[in-house]
Amino acid sequence: MLSFILFFYKSILLKSMIKHIMLLLLLMLFCAFFMSVIIKQLENFKKRTTKKHDRRVNPSYKGNILYQRPQF
Repeated sequence: MLSFILFFYKSILLKSMIKHIMLLLLLMLFCAFFMSVIIKQLENFKKRTTKKHDRRVNPSYKGNILYQRPQF
């Protein structure tokens, strides 16, 4: 009788552990998804902000007076 109760208790404990593990995996999945979205947004922001700077410093950009080469 005692062994049956222990077995039943262990099976309930195992089921609850499986539930907790599944919830943790789901939480990790959501965290990974949101982190990938945030990283993509940051990369897009970085691309948008560095374009203007590159145009100002880039010697091949003809609109910048400081870097214009003499035309022969």
